[in-house]
Amino acid sequence: MLGVPVAVQAAEQASPTEAPSTLNPVPVEPSAEETTRFIFGSRLIARDTGAAVELDVRARFPGGIQLGVATSASALERAYITGQTATGVAGVSGSAIFLAPLLTAERLTLDLRVKGGVAGLYDVGGSDETALRQVNELGFFAHVALDEDWLLRAGAVIGVELELGDAVLVADQSQLLDFAVGYALSDNVLGYVQTSGGGTFGFDGDNGKFLFEGSVGLRVPFGEGGAHVAF
Repeated sequence: MLGVPVAVQAAEQASPTEAPSTLNPVPVEPSAEETTRFIFGSRLIARDTGAAVELDVRARFPGGIQLGVATSASALERAYITGQTATGVAGVSGSAIFLAPLLTAERLTLDLRVKGGVAGLYDVGGSDETALRQVNELGFFAHVALDEDWLLRAGAVIGVELELGDAVLVADQSQLLDFAVGYALSDNVLGYVQTSGGGTFGFDGDNGKFLFEGSVGLRVPFGEGGAHVAF
């Protein structure tokens, strides 16, 4: 009789680990190798009003939150200063960037992106008019990893620009749809193409009514973990 309990006990010890289920979940340990990574980005932008180049540097912390700064220089065929059309305009801008993942699944990530900064415009076409703007941007994006190399991004961006002067004027309000495709050229280089377009409104309707832009760029994350995190 003593042999039966011993056999049962031995069988229980030899049985395979119970499969995880919703009633008996197996906790997933966080990745021990995830560390803070720095990401450098650059892109060339073509708009219906001109062209620009943009550079940015970000720090990506464990968990996916990113903080960074960006700067850009632009040459515009036309722009709107105090509601008046100006031709031949140069611009520079600087902004802070905050990005946080709202939802993360196996191949899908939903992200929130907030940007805020200042932009300066100078009419080099003859009038010498200048403008200083406070710019803001709120974006929601879905990133879908198709495989180890290809990545899709789709989202929506809301922008507000305030022209500062004797009075604060709403220079632009924009609602844009965004779509991009990224490809990991290596573990530390991601190339991508992006396009966005939508409606704009500002200066009580005196500015442009539609904005379209396309861009090509590279993003370089330093450290281990793949290039997808840079997008």
